[in-house]
Amino acid sequence: MRRVLLDFDGVIVDMLGSLQHTLSEEGISFNPEGVETYDFHGSIGCDRQKVYDCLNHRAVYAGAQFYNGVEDSLEKLKNHAEVYCYSSVVPNPFVMLVRQHLIKDIGIKGDLYVGEKPVLDGYDALFEDCPEVVERYRGRTDVYLIDHTYNKNVQTGNGIERFSTFVEAVESFCSKS
Repeated sequence: MRRVLLDFDGVIVDMLGSLQHTLSEEGISFNPEGVETYDFHGSIGCDRQKVYDCLNHRAVYAGAQFYNGVEDSLEKLKNHAEVYCYSSVVPNPFVMLVRQHLIKDIGIKGDLYVGEKPVLDGYDALFEDCPEVVERYRGRTDVYLIDHTYNKNVQTGNGIERFSTFVEAVESFCSKS
């Protein structure tokens, strides 16, 4: 059976939406569509530090939702491959616990990374949104890049394909089985 790596935030979990909701609850305007880089540069509507501070709020993770169609697509993916978590988190015990529960709840293997994710060999595909991570896998394995405003500069080709949603990416992956 094939083996795949699966990132969470920006791939299956709408972290920008959760950030927007949590910041809004604090009276801070945040514009996810204005995020031009993975480190929140762009016309985001507020000071970047407010966003970074919010990344340690419990509400951001506890309230984060799957994108539409993710649950069915996860099941389909698990029928075609062994799925391993490839997600990093801030070094916050609550955040780590929430994400460890997510790994268990969705029935995949693996664990979380704190800080930079290592490049792992022996996998047939990567589902990812972070430009830097995608580039480290260019030519090493098939990369299913989930499209966002902050990764528009990533060039496709050499193993990298861009998809609007995780659902579309899974359909493509499964069609190659």
